[in-house]
Amino acid sequence: MAGDTIGANEVVKDTRFANNVIHSAGRDYKAAPGVTILFGQDLRMVHNEVFDTPYTGITAGIVQGHATDADNPGNNPNVNARNVISNNLIYNYMQELRDGGAIYVEGHQAEYIEKADGTLDIAATRASGFRASGNVAFNDRPDTNYTYYDDAGSQFITWDSNVAFKTSGASQGGCSPAGYLWTENNYLSGRIGRYPCPPDPLAVVTGNNTEIPSSPTLADVPEGKFAEAGLEPAHRALSRSGLLELRYESPRSADGTRLLAVSGLTDHTRIYAGRTLLEQRRISSTFVEVAVPDAVASHPISVGRPAHPHQWTRVNETDPSTTSSGWSRSSGRGLGDLHDDLLYAKENGSTVSFRFTGSRVRIYGETNADQGELAITVDGGDAVIVDTRSPSRQSNTVVYETPRLNDGEHAVTITKVSGTYGTFDGYEYLDRW
Repeated sequence: MAGDTIGANEVVKDTRFANNVIHSAGRDYKAAPGVTILFGQDLRMVHNEVFDTPYTGITAGIVQGHATDADNPGNNPNVNARNVISNNLIYNYMQELRDGGAIYVEGHQAEYIEKADGTLDIAATRASGFRASGNVAFNDRPDTNYTYYDDAGSQFITWDSNVAFKTSGASQGGCSPAGYLWTENNYLSGRIGRYPCPPDPLAVVTGNNTEIPSSPTLADVPEGKFAEAGLEPAHRALSRSGLLELRYESPRSADGTRLLAVSGLTDHTRIYAGRTLLEQRRISSTFVEVAVPDAVASHPISVGRPAHPHQWTRVNETDPSTTSSGWSRSSGRGLGDLHDDLLYAKENGSTVSFRFTGSRVRIYGETNADQGELAITVDGGDAVIVDTRSPSRQSNTVVYETPRLNDGEHAVTITKVSGTYGTFDGYEYLDRW
């Protein structure tokens, strides 16, 4: 427009974006993130829920850093400074596209501050940089690269006290960031500090991070992490805007409880194991703890209405529907395996296959430090890579569950890819939706 001045007057400053529910973005333009932050200073994006996005959940500085790397950290500077993304809940992101994450960052995220001698004051510049803290992310697509993604040219970024689980790829990293990256005090199920593209980033600091299982319980992550992510208590009623759907369920803890994530959750939502109504304790706008009695421990969890009592059928690995090559049977382990036995493989490339008639299947096995990756294909489709490594042993646990399939017969093949052992403890299929 005539007379329009381009400059500092166009910088977004001192904006607080809080207690919003953002979902189902990008219906027409798939590359639209749930939230985009470009050039800003002193921005606060806090206590929001972002879910069901085809691409990245939240992006900050996209396409700002490709002229910058560790060899040229001063290239392509911009005005970003002191921006904070904290206590957000991000799930079911990256559902259709690739090369993104829960939070994706590019380029300069701080205005350089120099000492009296003209050298860069790293501590002061970090204080004016980008901070992501207290965020909880889960449920991406199997080929997602990173959960917390500091990509091309990224610099002066702090990842502090975040949580990531039920994800694929690394929990934190990127391609050719410039550096000055701090990853501390996080609870993450994937790798930290994966930077495969040269040159290596400058000044990467990691510390006091906790590795958690891919499917954690409240014994693995402090409850406060879940309670403080997403909508603040005064705004919880907004959670009803999402479709009522079970998004995550943890393994059953020793005290008989499960941690659930439920979109569309309200104080009046009924939760069942089979047809049994469960006692529940709401932790946040989306997370809830339920008490599951021993008598219904194997029954499927459902929200809103009871499940059919015979929906799921568990099948042991010794069933005639299963064939294997390179796998051996181990019995009498006393570790809680179904029927006290399972199949195991040591050689990469070993396969086990089975067929079932239904619309969904859960694959059971063991997670442990000596486990590795499994490649799982359904009906000859693209392989899904599942990482079964875990800090501690969990037997008779679900290592992978398919999305909804067409009703009918399906063929599943599991291939050992890495690790000392691969395990298979049978499967459970849904005979009707």
